[in-house]
Amino acid sequence: MAILQTYMPTYENINPPLLLKWAPQREGDRPCTSTQLSMEGASSNGTKYKWGSVRWKECTEAVTTFIAKEMVAFNTVEKLSFKSSLKALDCQYELLSRKHFSQVAVPEICNRLRNKIQFLISDGPHYTLTTRG
Repeated sequence: MAILQTYMPTYENINPPLLLKWAPQREGDRPCTSTQLSMEGASSNGTKYKWGSVRWKECTEAVTTFIAKEMVAFNTVEKLSFKSSLKALDCQYELLSRKHFSQVAVPEICNRLRNKIQFLISDGPHYTLTTRG
């Protein structure tokens, strides 16, 4: 056992430049100069999605679709439990106001749906519309 310990270097006996020398090098490898944040540090650093970014649009569209399809009240976005649920799912998304969803986002979805229906109706020579009442 003593012989094995003599030939096996311990962590305390190895200096960092020697470790770099022992590490296998590939062509094009370069030393890392940036520091990587931990998962906790990356998510809690307070950076929010930029207004208009792809991810911001996806989150806003998801909330808008939820409000429109489930027919929930617009003040749902102001409730603490809804805000905390969204924060748990994606802490970088900053929820917009009730006014935005009621005056901009939901009417936008309605207009897109109306335009799609008008386009589909305009192609056909006849159409039938029924309702259950």
